[in-house]
Amino acid sequence: MASPTLLAFAQPIAIAASPSFTIDVGTFPTGCVFDCVFDSTGNLYVARAPSAGSAITVIQGPVMSGSVPTTPITTGVSFPGGVTVDGNDDVFVCNQGYITEYMPLASGNTLKATFGSVFSASGCAIGPDGNLYVANGTSDGEIDVYKGPNFTNASTVDHSIAPLSATNIFDIKFDAKANMYVAADTTTDSAVYVIPSPYMAASALKFTPNPGGGDDQVRGLALTN
Repeated sequence: MASPTLLAFAQPIAIAASPSFTIDVGTFPTGCVFDCVFDSTGNLYVARAPSAGSAITVIQGPVMSGSVPTTPITTGVSFPGGVTVDGNDDVFVCNQGYITEYMPLASGNTLKATFGSVFSASGCAIGPDGNLYVANGTSDGEIDVYKGPNFTNASTVDHSIAPLSATNIFDIKFDAKANMYVAADTTTDSAVYVIPSPYMAASALKFTPNPGGGDDQVRGLALTN
């Protein structure tokens, strides 16, 4: 039985730094951790897959050495590629095929809505505008946008963003200035796109962290703001 872990590093993080502690996110047959996010009160949500053991691990804050998972979110969860939270601490999960929304931890993380479609489960994020941004929603290489802040079983895609040459999107993050950062594979390399508000693909700035890096992929993003 595998037991995936998260590594926690103390700030400031230096080159070759060692983790301060690790967090066991739950034992299941095979698989790995795909995404994680903190809510406003410090609770940690971790997307883990595959379908045999698919769940959102929940670790109640404050997260520290010795923290252990509480009751995981399993209802409606199927191969989750991304997890995010909104300003009310509702939890959103981008599953393989659809999106689920759950109440905050204080309300038991009960299922609130199931909507939309996800072609290839990966990262997702709530933007500063309250909209939900979903990687590889309608198709690989596109970001589907669902208008917020209120989502229901009937929520549908408002529009999509297609960064030039992107073939597969792995992660989406926003900085303190409301810029969107997108980690993606392209037709020639792996790249990070920076898209300022109002998030038009034509305005994206693309940079390649490892030019000519072969099979190296930019799979995740973390912003210090």
